[in-house]
Amino acid sequence: MSNGLLNIGRTGLQVSQNQLNTTGNNITNANTPGYSRQRVDVATQDSFLTAAGYIGTGARAIDIERVVNQFVIEQVRVSGSAYSHLDEYSSKLSNLDNLLANKSSAMSDVLNTFTAAVATASDDPSSLPARESVLAQSRILAERFNTLDKTMSDIATGINDELASITQQINILSSAIGTLNKQIVESSGNASIQGPNSLFDQRDELLKELSTLVNVSVVNENDGSANVFFGNGQSLVVGATTYEVRTIQGKADPSRADLVIQDGATLKTITQDVTGGKMGGLLEYRKNFLDPAINELGRMAITISDTMNRIQSGGLDLEGHYGSDLFRDINDRESVLSRVAYHVENKAPNDRIISVDITDTSKLSADNYEMRLTGGAPSVFEIIDGNGSVVKTGGLDGVFPQTIEMDGFKITLESGNFSNGDKFIIKPTHNGAGNISLTGIQADGLAFAQPIVTGTSSGNTGNGSISKGNVVSAVDPKTGELLPSFQKAGALAPPLLIQFTSETSYDVLDNTDPSNPISLVPPLENLSFTPGISNEILPGNTGQTFMISDGFNAARTPMVNEVVSGPIGTEAPNAIVDEVITISRTLDNGHIDTQKLVIPQGQSAQAAAALMSEADGVSATASSYAEFNVLDNGVGTDFEFYLNGKQLTLSQPNLLGTLPSPMTNDYLADAINADGNLQAQGIRAVSDGKSVKVYSNQGVDLKFQVEGGTGDSVEFKGKAPASALGTVNVNNPVNFNAGGPNSFNLDLFDGPAGASNPRTVELEGSFSDTTLLLEHVQTQVDKAFGEAGKVTVAQNPDGTIRFDTVDNDMATRLRVTGPLGADPLGMAAAVAQGTQRPDDILQVSGIGAGNVQALSFAGQVSVTMEDGYSLGTDAASRGNFFSQSSTAQSAFMGYGLSISGNPDKGDQFTVDFNTDGTSDNRNAQALIQLMDKQTVGGQASFQQAYSQIVEKVATETFEAKSNRDAAKVVHEQAVSQRNSISAVNLDEEAANLIKFEQIYNASSQIINVSRQTFDTLLGIFR
Repeated sequence: MSNGLLNIGRTGLQVSQNQLNTTGNNITNANTPGYSRQRVDVATQDSFLTAAGYIGTGARAIDIERVVNQFVIEQVRVSGSAYSHLDEYSSKLSNLDNLLANKSSAMSDVLNTFTAAVATASDDPSSLPARESVLAQSRILAERFNTLDKTMSDIATGINDELASITQQINILSSAIGTLNKQIVESSGNASIQGPNSLFDQRDELLKELSTLVNVSVVNENDGSANVFFGNGQSLVVGATTYEVRTIQGKADPSRADLVIQDGATLKTITQDVTGGKMGGLLEYRKNFLDPAINELGRMAITISDTMNRIQSGGLDLEGHYGSDLFRDINDRESVLSRVAYHVENKAPNDRIISVDITDTSKLSADNYEMRLTGGAPSVFEIIDGNGSVVKTGGLDGVFPQTIEMDGFKITLESGNFSNGDKFIIKPTHNGAGNISLTGIQADGLAFAQPIVTGTSSGNTGNGSISKGNVVSAVDPKTGELLPSFQKAGALAPPLLIQFTSETSYDVLDNTDPSNPISLVPPLENLSFTPGISNEILPGNTGQTFMISDGFNAARTPMVNEVVSGPIGTEAPNAIVDEVITISRTLDNGHIDTQKLVIPQGQSAQAAAALMSEADGVSATASSYAEFNVLDNGVGTDFEFYLNGKQLTLSQPNLLGTLPSPMTNDYLADAINADGNLQAQGIRAVSDGKSVKVYSNQGVDLKFQVEGGTGDSVEFKGKAPASALGTVNVNNPVNFNAGGPNSFNLDLFDGPAGASNPRTVELEGSFSDTTLLLEHVQTQVDKAFGEAGKVTVAQNPDGTIRFDTVDNDMATRLRVTGPLGADPLGMAAAVAQGTQRPDDILQVSGIGAGNVQALSFAGQVSVTMEDGYSLGTDAASRGNFFSQSSTAQSAFMGYGLSISGNPDKGDQFTVDFNTDGTSDNRNAQALIQLMDKQTVGGQASFQQAYSQIVEKVATETFEAKSNRDAAKVVHEQAVSQRNSISAVNLDEEAANLIKFEQIYNASSQIINVSRQTFDTLLGIFR
């Protein structure tokens, strides 16, 4: 019995000793970070059977365990990771918010000051000090963009450094966790026994610290080790094995560090997969706010540069010259190349060259795009936006350069070995704020005046009033080049005459020669006017395009076999045949909407224009033209001449004076202009005595009949020029230096009284590019004549060169003479042909009294299409009204003007070059008005665009701070819950200490009783 009691006492001492030691350890580690209080798990020892029943044998300590709840520990890690993420995110956003909203660094005040400086200069546009102030504010504006861009770029670089630092910390922590895993497994020995508690605590503390850097998931194994994963299930620690995380130069964008993890012999990019913790906060801030803010600011800077430069280019400086750029060209070579980042894993050789040109700032977004090339050549491209959506795809033909048009910009694959799998990041606006800078423009170079001035004829009888006019843009939005209106220094090309043909219609004519206004190309004639209100006179939509009918049958001289003979009254049909016109428009969903219009055989241009104007997105006008020269011998059968049923050779002495014999061109022109029926058809005539030019601004067919003897005739012609043709195919390389000097002479017989006046065209250089060759020859031709616009250079379908006179009237002559040298263009045949007249002159002779020779000139159609519309035809290759090669051009002249009131028929208004614009401030006013226009992305003014950036950042900053504060509460609650379970409570431990001490003393007393009992037993047997 005493032995059993002794054992029971002994086990009690051992258990209580363990409990006292554990309690003491808890107390001494009360302030140790990560320490979890421990407790001794006690179990009853096996009992043994006696006659009286089962007797206990004491207690035993089966385990010393940590008092923890794994779910709560996980919650501490998760909430800590979320709080750390939001804390870093909100901190960085707060810094960006302060940068953009701070008065000393923001854009708002700078924009206001710039506008005020321009307004002051506008009050006195000739003041040099006021102009200097505008330049100074322009410089400050550019520098503020530069400063903001530099600061944000430095932040981006700082994030790269921070990511590198965090990866080092992650590697240190993961290595320590791997080491602890190894120690825990080795220390546990037996899987049924818990491992060393201090190592578990250390590992939990490291895991908690790791979760503040990046979100991790932990999987506990049966052997006591813990595997750690992050990102998209990527292993960080598995047992004792750790995987190193690193930062490298971004593969897609070298300026943005990528995160990679060592996976065997390869590096796996994990940037897009990482979330949570400080690292997740940095990556989210960079992706969702820093880079977009840089792009938005860049878009704003690009738009300011572009729109202000356009206004400058459309104005006049103090010297009367067209303005030069105020800010650096947004599409200079450095800028277009800087908008592309090349993926580092693109195949060698790294010789690819891609440029990105901004084409329309009003359509420009602030997005970055990824371009991927696939297929063997490669043969397919994909453009992917920041959301991962494919926004454009198409084919590549393997021949470079090749251009891909996007909204607001174009991508040009210029040269290099493009390969299947190539990737590129397209960043149209990213460098915009950093690239903006002032040019070397001087104060007197600021274009505050506008180049157009309007006038009202003193003979007007109505009360119509014309506006001063306003330049919208001097630059073609499609090409970036100056519009034709502004390409000639010191002149408007062409000056305009606005002539009212009735109280409700008007023509806009080329007034280069005020004595003979002619149709524009394309014609702007027979346009509608609404009296009593302001009417816009010129096309003002930059997206509109026009197409003039250039088909074979449009406005051409009839052929000999198309002249019809018959009795008086016989009319010849025009040459128009059946034609189907297709009007197309690409919808936003990519579908193509089409409208088909059928033009029947014999349709006049007037009727065709009316039909086409019924289609959506299309307006059309028509015009007709013919030139004739009467050759009446004055003898024999009387010469009679008819136009659209009107006999022009009737005697009208009261109206036209004496009927001449032989008949004259002047008399016939007067007869045309005096006839009311012909006027009602929009027909008018102009005679220089040598020929009569007949116009109809309504596009009616011009139907002529000639009656007379065989000695009477009339020469007719359309609009064909006089031409000279080479015989060498210039698609092949041409060397003008070989066998030289090489030259030829062009003679337009424009000397006094039409005398010969040859000009020498000198040829030099060597060309393998046909376009460059044609440009060179055109330049040399213009140089020979001392001005452009005399002879144009073009290429024939067979590859040979051609020279066409710009003038196309009946008196035009062209002759080519030598010496030719080695004749590299093959002009010998043209020399042999001698003097050339236009090849569309048709001579029609009389066939006797009572019979006529009849012919008809069809007109031509001028079509204006709204943005996005196009026109096609089913006509044969040479065409009918239109041809397969008909192309649309911009209808935009670059400026607009309006006429209000009630003009009368015959009233005239003019538009000409502003030769004295010193006190003109219209272009300065245009700069002021620009500040309030919706120019940025076509949706916001400059101030609004910047305010949107600031507001977006400020809103997100407020939200992020609120989320951070909420996450902090959640994390503190999780920590509190963990502490309530696992932290040491000194009061509780002190009570335990007393309790376990009492148990220890009681166990000692059991041993004493056992000893006394044993002694008593011994005494009995002594």
